[in-house]
Amino acid sequence: MSYVGLILSVHQSGDHSTTSRLTPRANRIMRSYLIEATWQSLRFDPVKQEYYRSHQCEGAKKVLVKIAR
Repeated sequence: MSYVGLILSVHQSGDHSTTSRLTPRANRIMRSYLIEATWQSLRFDPVKQEYYRSHQCEGAKKVLVKIAR
């Protein structure tokens, strides 16, 4: 997932740990293909559609990345 760039960046210092956006080091073309494939699978898979609709209040992009992973 790190190669594709679908994990969060983690910054750790001593006892403190923070997470931020998706990792900047990624194969951007592969990530875009994977996200596009996820959109297409949402069109035809009723289980994924239900998961997407039930978690859409978290943010559409976050849910899409969860499904892609």
